[in-house]
Amino acid sequence: MSQTLFIGLDDLTSTDAWWGVFDDQGNLHGRISRGDVSAASASAQSQRTAVIVGPTNVTRTHCDLPVSGRKLLQALPFALEEQFATDVESLHFAAGDPDEHNLRPVLAVERSGIAALLSRLLTHGIDPVAVYSLHDGLAPIDRFLQLLVCGDHVLFVPDKGDAVAMQGVSPVEFVETWQAMQDQEDDDLPPTVRAYVDDEGRDQFGDALGALSAQSPPADVKSLENGWFGLAARTLAVRPGVNLRQGDYAPSRDTLNALRPWRYAAMLVLVAGLLAFGVRIADYQQLKAENARLDAAMVETLRQIRGARVDPIRAQTQLQALLQRAGGSRGSSSVSAAGPAPFLSTLSVFAGATDQNGELDVDGISYRNGIFDIQLTAPNAGALEALTKSVADAGGLQARIQRTEQQGERVKSFVQIQAGSQ
Repeated sequence: MSQTLFIGLDDLTSTDAWWGVFDDQGNLHGRISRGDVSAASASAQSQRTAVIVGPTNVTRTHCDLPVSGRKLLQALPFALEEQFATDVESLHFAAGDPDEHNLRPVLAVERSGIAALLSRLLTHGIDPVAVYSLHDGLAPIDRFLQLLVCGDHVLFVPDKGDAVAMQGVSPVEFVETWQAMQDQEDDDLPPTVRAYVDDEGRDQFGDALGALSAQSPPADVKSLENGWFGLAARTLAVRPGVNLRQGDYAPSRDTLNALRPWRYAAMLVLVAGLLAFGVRIADYQQLKAENARLDAAMVETLRQIRGARVDPIRAQTQLQALLQRAGGSRGSSSVSAAGPAPFLSTLSVFAGATDQNGELDVDGISYRNGIFDIQLTAPNAGALEALTKSVADAGGLQARIQRTEQQGERVKSFVQIQAGSQ
């Protein structure tokens, strides 16, 4: 049974901390301590360490990008930039695992804030393997609205959707709004409200909490002895949340110490890998050349669409972001369904056809299983016919007008493009 030292901070700049050791079943070993974060340094030297920060200056959202790893972290700022008023280049994004609907939880925080936090922890000899947000400190429960009330901050955790942190907002106002939005049948039991409250939160919102307890059915209001920390640490020990230590802020690793118990096995694996690489060196060179050709095609396609200079290194990320901004259906812009070459060649033909018919406006693009579904607005039906003829004349493609709608002096149309063999 593994154990982790959890350290709780109210925000990214806080020096006052809670800390305690929890196993992966959520059991506390010893007691919860509180004091300056430097006092937790001794315990951190001999324990796996994770930090939990309050929701101030941390934003919780989600995405459905069909990529993972490094490519996902590169794509997140472009996919989510419309949700943020600040420059996304100044933000650090971290994503969790996708759910059954392929939605990934995402945390965003100022780069300067997470960098300063990690630097300050390192000065005390604390190098945590994970930095979590209090947004993940309560596990969602079906048909429950959970509230974590700490001082004048309230964290709302619905059974579905993203947790929301608010400051100075009455819990009653939020609960009434949430209940009014529920799709509830007449014979359904009303959703249950459960609130966890520390002493400062009860002082701040005592009347509102009393009103929740008096409603029918009454809210379940529970007092917290150690603020939010004990509750959040137990939850995250069992159900880890989104780790902010990703990408540029991933934890440092003592590689030699990590591999020392397995050095002989690692050496054998390395030798086997080198032999396999030597046998397939010719295939590697061929694949490398093919990859370069596809990259060049992708850059050229993106240049035709945007009519501007394109950064070759970020071409794939920009192309995926462009498809989503253009109205592509959620999760349907995957290139892998029919292979990258048909995808790029079809998109290139379409871009050329729209250049020849400059009065066309592209309202939306989606792509699935080798088929493009495109929403267009044209000055007249003749322009649409010219577009489909231009695509067909390029060879190997079929373009069909699915339906049209008159919108004022222009015509809205839904066009489908696919390979002629399908």
